Amino acid sequence: MFRNMNLQTRLISAFIMMGLIVLVVAWVGYDSTSPLSEHINNIGQNNLVSIEALWKINEGKTQIESSQRAILNLKATQADRQAELNRMDKAWEQINDGFKQYEPIPRIPEEDKLYKQMLQDWDKWKQSHEEFLQINQEFKRLGILNPFQVQLQLISQGKSNSPEMTAAKAAMDVFNKLSEKAKANRVPFEISSVSIVKNADNNREQANNSIKEANQDISQTKFWVLVGMTIGPLTAIILGVFLTKQILQSISGVVNIISTSGIEITATVEQQERIANQQASSVNQTTTTMNELGASSSATAQQAEAAALSSHHLLNLAKTGNQAVARTIEGMTQLKEMGVS
Repeated sequence: MFRNMNLQTRLISAFIMMGLIVLVVAWVGYDSTSPLSEHINNIGQNNLVSIEALWKINEGKTQIESSQRAILNLKATQADRQAELNRMDKAWEQINDGFKQYEPIPRIPEEDKLYKQMLQDWDKWKQSHEEFLQINQEFKRLGILNPFQVQLQLISQGKSNSPEMTAAKAAMDVFNKLSEKAKANRVPFEISSVSIVKNADNNREQANNSIKEANQDISQTKFWVLVGMTIGPLTAIILGVFLTKQILQSISGVVNIISTSGIEITATVEQQERIANQQASSVNQTTTTMNELGASSSATAQQAEAAALSSHHLLNLAKTGNQAVARTIEGMTQLKEMGVS
């Protein structure tokens, strides 16, 4: 089929074929780049952001747990307790920021299920923590920071049955209740932490899967690019060699035609030169003949002129003879007339 095409059609077909190869390689690259870009976006905009948000939530919760333990220190001053409460407020700001960051992120069904379970566990811990804060407020209102030490002092002072001792015992009861609540709060704290870690691990797994798929896409893209880089030049070389042969054959044919035409033109020129030489010889002969004719004409003219002179002379002689004859006749006539008389 390709051999039946003319040279122009072959060249156009070759360029179209190369263009198609480039288009296929470009399409394969684009087709591989699209899922790769999707994986990268999923990692960068979903998984990593989710892990960061969950880390904020879990870290904030850990800070609150640490502040709870600090509040249970009987040696802590009122300023120390207030500093821990302020620390809790900042931790809650971080937690709320983490939830705002995490909630709008698209989630797969498995992650959404884990998130719902995390919220349930989170609410249990949050409720337990709020109960802890309520008990701490009650303890704060009593105004006795270290009821155990106050009781020891009162006993040493012999005030075991005093109203101060009653207040100290009440404060100690509230403190014990606060301590028990902190211990009880440890269970929902651990459960909530496990839920958060599971959710974070799920996002890490998704990120790892996306990385694996991205690496596969990269490997596939490299493979097809290498195939295109191999097939493209090979095709170009093959088409170049083939078309070069065709062009050389066409040029050779044209050269042969030009050479044949040149030979024919040379032969024609030589023939024309021979004809021209022959014509020149004929012209020379004609010139010689004309010259000879000219010489002959000149001689003939001279002869004619001589003949004319001779004729003129003869004419004069004849005329003179005629005149003589006429005089003779006239004399004879006169003599005759005289004899008659």
